[in-house]
Amino acid sequence: MPEAGRPHPDEAIEAKLARLPAKPGVYLFRDKDGQIIYIGKARSLRHRVRQYFQSSRNLNPRTLTMVAQVSDFEFVRTDSEVEALRDAKQAREYGAQGIGLCRKEHMFMEPERLPIVQEMILSENDA
Repeated sequence: MPEAGRPHPDEAIEAKLARLPAKPGVYLFRDKDGQIIYIGKARSLRHRVRQYFQSSRNLNPRTLTMVAQVSDFEFVRTDSEVEALRDAKQAREYGAQGIGLCRKEHMFMEPERLPIVQEMILSENDA
């Protein structure tokens, strides 16, 4: 039984979760309209994607809100996390509204660093 406030995945999502490989890759969450609402990368797709739907995980309210909107997901298996990063960039070009951050990137979320990182991410060029 899912925790209060935690979305319970439907049977189609449950079936896809069961088939996830324990390999690196990129995952895309889609809403009921088929729009990409989140893209993440993972060392193990099985571990990372499943944890969004497990009732034992303590997800923050923002993540819970996002997961509640997930109607479907897809994934692209890659040979490495580096390749997954390139795929995530390409997926972002297709219109994804969010990209997952790996744990070591959270150091950039400090209040004094965040504006610098946002400017870098949103810049029009590679410089």
